[in-house]
Amino acid sequence: MNQNTSKIFIYSFVGIFILEIVFMVYLHRQMVNQKILNDFESLMASGAEHRDALSEKYSPIKIHQLIAENKEQEIFITNLNGYVLNNAENIKVLNNNLPLVQDLDTKKDQLVIDNWKDAPYIASAHYFENGQISGFVVMFQSTSPIHEMIQFMNICSIIAIATSLIFLAMVYSILIKIQSLQKRSEKITFQYSNA
Repeated sequence: MNQNTSKIFIYSFVGIFILEIVFMVYLHRQMVNQKILNDFESLMASGAEHRDALSEKYSPIKIHQLIAENKEQEIFITNLNGYVLNNAENIKVLNNNLPLVQDLDTKKDQLVIDNWKDAPYIASAHYFENGQISGFVVMFQSTSPIHEMIQFMNICSIIAIATSLIFLAMVYSILIKIQSLQKRSEKITFQYSNA
């Protein structure tokens, strides 16, 4: 392979590789952002649904029904001061008090923990009121599926980059062999024509 062809191939290789990395970073970010958005939307929708159910009928049976139906998220029912009236059993770190719902706006649903990078849960609060009681439905959802997806995508990206490097190195070596065979063929043809 002559020097110009080799330079062209190397520049092409570097250009393709940079484009691939830019595309993979973009794809990675889009997928992570979509997963986070989907989790937040799912949490808010579930909370709103449970708020509506408790606004219609507040009873221990209804609460246990809601908790039993919801497998992906943990549900806490609090009064306006944050005292936990009922909850799912998997989160036990709260000591019967949820200070994050104190002084919340009762007119809208809201995210109360949205730091998915550092917190073990994201959480939303949904105000409900009926004749008996008023308070919040607080929904918790684990952030571990987000972290697992990011880890999986990182591994896939590394595998894709390594595969690309191997593939491009193989193509380069094949081109070198083809170039070498062409030179040999030209040399043999030149020798026969001079003989």
